Amino acid sequence: MARYKYVIIGKPLKKSLLKKAMHERRSLNDLPVAGPQYLLDYTVPFIPLKFEGFGDSFFQHIQIAVLKVSNDEFLRGYYDVCTGTSQNHIYPCHAGCILNMIIGRETDETGEIVIAEMDSMWNVAVKNGLGNKPLIFE
Repeated sequence: MARYKYVIIGKPLKKSLLKKAMHERRSLNDLPVAGPQYLLDYTVPFIPLKFEGFGDSFFQHIQIAVLKVSNDEFLRGYYDVCTGTSQNHIYPCHAGCILNMIIGRETDETGEIVIAEMDSMWNVAVKNGLGNKPLIFE
């Protein structure tokens, strides 16, 4: 993990794995990664990681599993208050349930992903003002 500029995380990291990566990053003299590393995290709920003794100059933990809502007529406000999303942001699984209801699709957001339906569902999402949250790399 310490050797890559971008690392995608899909499950909460064990503290021992994170600690190992931080110590490996610190000990590598000829690290192939210049500047900070980006931990792109699609874990739901998103829990920001603490980098004790390192700061953002080594690792930046960025949430990527969230959609931005730009249509106040579709959704307005805070939607996932218990899981800490910002105003006008919603987790894709929750948005999917709402979109399923709107189009009368009788399925749920658990289990296997049906790849053949991804484009049509994304088109419904975009039509209703949903889009990917812009990523900010500092």
